[in-house]
Amino acid sequence: MNRAAVLKYTKCVPVRPFVLHLTDGQALHVRHPDFLTFGDDVVAVSFEDSSAHIVDLDQIVSICYALPSAKR
Repeated sequence: MNRAAVLKYTKCVPVRPFVLHLTDGQALHVRHPDFLTFGDDVVAVSFEDSSAHIVDLDQIVSICYALPSAKR
């Protein structure tokens, strides 16, 4: 996947969480675009627990908006 395709999901107004699906079957949930940092050919996805996952853009096979959580 290219950088422009990922950036498209960060521009949504209002902000919507989305999921990056990787070639190894992992699904990385991005709650807000502020949790992404781009390098030349990589994107770092940060999480609320202060961990991060660095992904080569070529390893992203699809992106979709996250389903809304059920209200309780």
